Amino acid sequence: FLSTFISILLTLRLFGQSPIFNSIYWGTYFNDNTHFPTFNYSGTDLIDQIAVEGQSGSVYVVGQSFAPPLNSSIPVCAGTHSIALGGGNGYLAKFNRCGDLLWSTYLGEKTLCLSLDYENGKTVIYVAGNIKEAGLPGQIAFTCDDSPAGAFQAANDDHSDCFIAKYEDQDTAVAMLRWTYLGGTKPDALSGGETIYSIDVYNHHVYVVGSTTSTNLHAGALQMFDSTKSAGADDGFIAQFDSLLSKLEFFTYVGAEGVDRFHDVKVTGTGSNIRIYASGTTTSTTEIASGTGFDQTYESPDDAFLQRWDKNGSDGIFTKTWGTYIGGNGDEHSRVANIDKNENIFLSGFTRSTNFPV
Repeated sequence: FLSTFISILLTLRLFGQSPIFNSIYWGTYFNDNTHFPTFNYSGTDLIDQIAVEGQSGSVYVVGQSFAPPLNSSIPVCAGTHSIALGGGNGYLAKFNRCGDLLWSTYLGEKTLCLSLDYENGKTVIYVAGNIKEAGLPGQIAFTCDDSPAGAFQAANDDHSDCFIAKYEDQDTAVAMLRWTYLGGTKPDALSGGETIYSIDVYNHHVYVVGSTTSTNLHAGALQMFDSTKSAGADDGFIAQFDSLLSKLEFFTYVGAEGVDRFHDVKVTGTGSNIRIYASGTTTSTTEIASGTGFDQTYESPDDAFLQRWDKNGSDGIFTKTWGTYIGGNGDEHSRVANIDKNENIFLSGFTRSTNFPV
């Protein structure tokens, strides 16, 4: 079986001596006996993403646990709402900078990504992923903050929908504030499928990317660039929500004749000039690369790709500035990107190519 493991690596320089690289300051497994003492930790546990809060050094992780839960559901928000638990459950957990577990909670079937924000002096955690358990108790939207604005999508459309949840860190506990689904249907009006793989927060707006087979995932968006799904099996998508998860402020499909999927999103900008950097994997030969992108030619069964989308002004619409393939004669999958202060993009992933551009 697999267990989650977290370690913090430090580079130390003491009294003018040479730096000590890759020193392990602490490491820990995720086995939450404090909060769930009846767990059986022989199941597989996974960490999908980690985020560190800059001032306190608190460590937040999301993933999936197949350990049998204590109860069949857990209460969330105020009232009687609950999230149904099954054989594999998404979780969110917080460790302090010394590796002590402070709290943890379940929140969905597959929790893949998180991003941090700050509101009213508190750390806010947005998490996203995929839920497939249609019709189980508690699979509805939760409005927990007394806001008159309801969640964008109050119920899941079919068997497989995205979700976004918003939590407030209360130091030694966590509280769910908001929840919304994001789902649609296939061309045959039957079940579609979509997953959010990455999330980022900029100026209290929430940006998510992923993949979808649905033709109406854009429904309800205030602004759109491309509202038509391509003929390919899966399209990538970019979506922007407000901080209450009540408005889908922007949406676009991204794809062509192949299978297209975004794995990561990073957002930066100044004032009203906002830039989205989105990366993923594609089998499409068109509509992916453009502009000044490094490589305009599709190379192999799976190519990695990177795009930049810009919003200039107040109309709320992002347009693609450039796109590039990254690949050789074998398969490439991109995974995580980051941006430095000069907006150089660092992209990671894997390749099977013998002529990958290096």
